[in-house]
Amino acid sequence: MENVKLHVLNEKREECPIGVFGEIYVAGPTVGIGYLNKPEQTAERFPPNPFEHERKQGWKRIYRTGDRGRFLPDGQLEVAGRIAFFVKIRGYSVVPSAIEETLNRHPMIATAVVLALGDIGDHEKKLVAYVVGTNWENVPTQKEMRDHCKKNLPPYAVPSLFVPLRALPVSESSRKLDSKKLPSFDSGTKIAEEKEAEIVAKKAENGAGTTTQVRSDEE
Repeated sequence: MENVKLHVLNEKREECPIGVFGEIYVAGPTVGIGYLNKPEQTAERFPPNPFEHERKQGWKRIYRTGDRGRFLPDGQLEVAGRIAFFVKIRGYSVVPSAIEETLNRHPMIATAVVLALGDIGDHEKKLVAYVVGTNWENVPTQKEMRDHCKKNLPPYAVPSLFVPLRALPVSESSRKLDSKKLPSFDSGTKIAEEKEAEIVAKKAENGAGTTTQVRSDEE
């Protein structure tokens, strides 16, 4: 569309790197100034434009869509659903997108998706992180990812399982994340165990011993 600029921004309203999920914002002369007589809703949905070069064009505000997405290397925008939602884990409210952003800050992780899997009910659900590394041959270990999360998240928001994947499954028609094609908890555990064994064997060849624990139910 002409006169429309799309941004994918993190929680600090900074541009996300290519391939990293964030929230989709819209900028341009067609963006309104807000909702009539609704200052709180206007402040939430029409924040000030953080980009100076756009403000100089008269684009004073950007529109917060509430949709989650990322730009692909070919320039296409992949939309992965709504971002403004939380899940209940053992009575705590957890925002999966905050965990994803934390994982995306790890230098060996290209992108990540976090889901709450399990039966209905707080105590049955578990957080599972599906992680694509910057290099399949050198993905972080379960301990490395768990420790990284523990440094930046409350204990109840640390995933129980990190499933390494070569790529996230997307729908061919819509380019949206196809969460139904992500491995189940049991299948993901098997994938994680196999990859962890591969990492351990490689480190043993290089003379660096390591211990591993794939699943964690302590967080």
